[in-house]
Formats: sequence, structure tokens, C-alpha cells
Amino acid sequence: MDPLAPTDHQILEGIKSGNRKILNYVYSSFFPQVDRFVNANSGNTFEAKDVFQEALYSLFLKTIDNRIRINRSFGAYFFSSCVNIWYAALNKRNYAFEDIDKFQEEIAAEKQDLKKEMNEIEKIEIYISSLNKLDKVCRKIIEMSMSKFTNREIMKMLNLSTEGFTRQKKLKCFRKLQRIFKQEPGFKKVIDELG
Repeated sequence: MDPLAPTDHQILEGIKSGNRKILNYVYSSFFPQVDRFVNANSGNTFEAKDVFQEALYSLFLKTIDNRIRINRSFGAYFFSSCVNIWYAALNKRNYAFEDIDKFQEEIAAEKQDLKKEMNEIEKIEIYISSLNKLDKVCRKIIEMSMSKFTNREIMKMLNLSTEGFTRQKKLKCFRKLQRIFKQEPGFKKVIDELG
């Protein structure tokens, strides 16, 4: 130990009074150790300076209130304060990264949901466009079928000859709709996005 170095009591009093000589001594004696520690634990010199200043300020407040009790050397006490401050900062940083990761996952899920919704809208638009290209009778048969009308009800409402004929006409209309649907310009894009 340097015989010219200030005692722990002198250091505490110097911090309390803002003695520049003591503050320079504290910085030159203890900052290199704090800097090495912070740099070795996911930090940098800029962050080490922040940690050092925060520990020094905390110590200053404790000396003002006479709330400080050092049971070991000043250097060990001060260094452990810096270590605690740095670990608290890392903990906050990790929570922030976890929050960012969670937020990014939520955004990705929302984008996926939006993409699915847009895909559904495109499919509906293609379906409506295809439906409008059918003749009036086919369009009506398909609309009624989609609304759960029976073949008998469709036959009666559209004045078709028999249920068998209605069933055959419905099948032809759905096949025609399917062909038109597949020829629509947006169909391939919708299918590609689904796959």
C-alpha cells in the first residue's frame, strides 16, 4: 500500500467535500479496475465511466447523509458498488432485449395475419370477379347453392325442369366457375402466397 495514499476516512471526507485532489486519486486508482471489469462483461469504456460516476455519486450522497459504513477497504467497497451497478444495468438491458424480441415476434405474427387476411380478400375479389363472368342462370344457381338452398328449391325458383337436370346444371356451373377462377390474373399470386 502506498504510504502517501489517503486513508479511507480521508477519501470519504474528500468525496463529501468535493476535494479535487481526492477525486483525482479515486479516479486514477480505481477506474482502471472498473473499466477492465465492465469491458470484460459485455460493456465498453464509455459505460464504465457511467458506472464509475454513478457509484461515486451514490457514495457522495451516502457521505452527505452519514449513511456509509465501510467494513472493508474503500477500494473493495467502491469496486463492489460498481459491480452491482453494472449488473443492474446489464439486467435492464437484457429485459429490454427480451421486450424487443417479443415485440418483433408480435410484429412478425401480425404481418403474417395481415398477409393471410389480404390473401383472403384477394381470393374473395377473384371469386366475385369470376362469378360475375358467368351467365345469369349459373350465377344464380351458385349463389343459391352457397346459401344452402336444396336442388328442389333451386329447381322451383329458377323454373328448371327436374331435380336431376338442376343437379347437372349446378355441377356444370361450378366447373365453369372453377375454370374462370383459375384463369383470373390474381389467381396464381394467391396460390403462390398460400404455398
